[in-house]
Amino acid sequence: MASGDSGNASPQSGRKYGAATITGAIVSTVLALAVFLVTFYIKVTPPAARSPSPTSTATAQTVSCASGSLELAGSTAFLPIAQAAANVYMSDCPGAAITVSGGESAFGLAELGRAAASHPLAAGSIIAMYDGLPPAADAAGLEQYPIGVLILSVVAHTGLFPGSNISAGELRKIFTQPGEAGIVAAGLQAGSGTRQAFFANVLGLSPSSPEETSCPPPAGLTGCTEDSNVGLLSFVNETANAVGYAEVLQPATGYANVSVISIDGIAPTPANVLDGTYGFWMVEHLYTAAHPSTLAKEFLDFLPHYIESNPSRGLIGCSSAVKGFQDC
Repeated sequence: MASGDSGNASPQSGRKYGAATITGAIVSTVLALAVFLVTFYIKVTPPAARSPSPTSTATAQTVSCASGSLELAGSTAFLPIAQAAANVYMSDCPGAAITVSGGESAFGLAELGRAAASHPLAAGSIIAMYDGLPPAADAAGLEQYPIGVLILSVVAHTGLFPGSNISAGELRKIFTQPGEAGIVAAGLQAGSGTRQAFFANVLGLSPSSPEETSCPPPAGLTGCTEDSNVGLLSFVNETANAVGYAEVLQPATGYANVSVISIDGIAPTPANVLDGTYGFWMVEHLYTAAHPSTLAKEFLDFLPHYIESNPSRGLIGCSSAVKGFQDC
């Protein structure tokens, strides 16, 4: 009996084993064929013809996402670039909420300094934008991040200066007391890094206390101030006899009546800055508290990549700057 059962079982077992073997062989053959076809497709299909990954973006290789809130405050000259970069970062990283506000360079640094002194944890979520370098005492205890060379321009209402050129000497007459009759000198407020660079690099003077009068000036005055880069450009755009100074992105959309003015025949271009012939520029610096948040650190890592990938007429990234820009 036992022997007979064993004999009957063997053929059945053998038949089951054979079927499994055949099935396995078929599966293996199909898998091998699939691997071959995929490999062949990858080898012969040009990259441009393949379907992109649904998660891929233009900045996917340079964005390391972090969540939370972050505030950038200060320079209105750098604000448009910071805002554009923040928009890209938030698009790629939905968990990040970044706000960008102006004021002026000194305002942003003061806000960060106050937060660092009273609320160190909250200060980690603030980045101050500063045109140039602040007094050492104002940045004590803060971390400094040079971003790039910000190219600044003299701007005037279109047609005010035929040929779109003016000498440094003429600018000195217009922007120092008593001014020049018939021309409104529009400047920025005392805490502006752009103002400091204009007086030092263009006029060759120490920055004087600006007119306390907001633009437009009352009758009898030839000077006034605006509190932002955008405000100054808007005033010059609307005022037929106004001249000022600002950072101007290319193209300067929204300011149809604003002309960029060369100084002593030298235009404000990256090439002229790099070869040393144009001197109205400054290095843009960002500042954080001693212990920035993870989002602040990731955004600071992302920003240079954004600048390199989105070149602007108004900014030369520090990674592209030549020797001589020691602050980069």
